[in-house]
Amino acid sequence: MARIELKGTFLAIEPVQTVGEKGTLKQVVIFETPAYRDEYGDIKGEDEQWELSVMGDSIAKLGLANNVIGRKAKVTVYVNSRRYEKTDEKTKVTKIFYPVNLVLNKVEFAEVKQSA
Repeated sequence: MARIELKGTFLAIEPVQTVGEKGTLKQVVIFETPAYRDEYGDIKGEDEQWELSVMGDSIAKLGLANNVIGRKAKVTVYVNSRRYEKTDEKTKVTKIFYPVNLVLNKVEFAEVKQSA
């Protein structure tokens, strides 16, 4: 499983839900990273928004709620993918997909700057 680090801002925190046959707890977080800036400070591209999952016991451990929306943070995300085949029943054509899962593992909030 690969690991990436993102720096950005929390945009949304969805309510905890139960998924799958085992009733696993899952929370979805939307995190935005700013567009790339070149050596002259010019913005290249667009901001990126990431849908991150928080699973099981990590929900209570991270304790993310609406009060983190708008806060800047550095997050550690585990990335995994696997092969999935789906056959169309009419055409009998099999398509192969490689869905990617992004699981939020760690959050380090930026210090809030105090105004004088």
